[in-house]
Amino acid sequence: MQGGDFLELCQESYDLNGTSWAGLDISNENLREINFGCASFDSCTFRSVNFLDCYFDFVELVDCTFINCSLRGASFDSASASGTLFQGCDINNAEFDGAQLTGARFIGCYGAAVFSSALLDGAIFDVCDLTKSTFYRADLDNSQFTYCLLENVNVNYETRAWAASFEDCDLTDTSLKYVAGFTSIDLKGITISPYLLGSSFVKEMNGVTKKVEEKVNFSTYTSRSKVAILTCSNLELFRSVQ
Repeated sequence: MQGGDFLELCQESYDLNGTSWAGLDISNENLREINFGCASFDSCTFRSVNFLDCYFDFVELVDCTFINCSLRGASFDSASASGTLFQGCDINNAEFDGAQLTGARFIGCYGAAVFSSALLDGAIFDVCDLTKSTFYRADLDNSQFTYCLLENVNVNYETRAWAASFEDCDLTDTSLKYVAGFTSIDLKGITISPYLLGSSFVKEMNGVTKKVEEKVNFSTYTSRSKVAILTCSNLELFRSVQ
């Protein structure tokens, strides 16, 4: 089946559950509220497609690309989407619960998405606005976040982030103190509220402020605490300066 068959089926039934597609190149289409559950897509590209409230639960995506698509309210629960590229997509209220997103790339995406229990090992987030997104129980090991807005992001003690990188990200009002692997995270250039790093770290940081004043900028304030701009590569800077 080719693109014409795909679009015709979408318009006729709104239910493509379990279907298989390869080599699709779809642009500027409105495919909202369609059920793609358990379908498979191989080497497919979607440009400026409206997937509002679509179901991609248990879908298999292989070498697929979504460019400037609306994925608002779309569900990718338990989807297999390792290596998938999402570029310039609206992912507000999209759900990736339990999705396999190893090595997936999110470039210039925006919106409060849910990544609970998602496998994001080695995933890349570049210049994304993920304010108020949720990463409960997510595996962020070896993931890379660069120039991302991560304000008020929800994580918990079951979130993993061993060897993850948050270089030049804004994590204002995001608490990292319970994240597994926190001490291995690269925090170069981040913006964060110190009280959300844990009380022991804040005390230690306050105790060596004069010695690292070139590394920490306390000029910005939030309603509850000063915001630190960390330009060190990791927490060892503060632990080593005594």
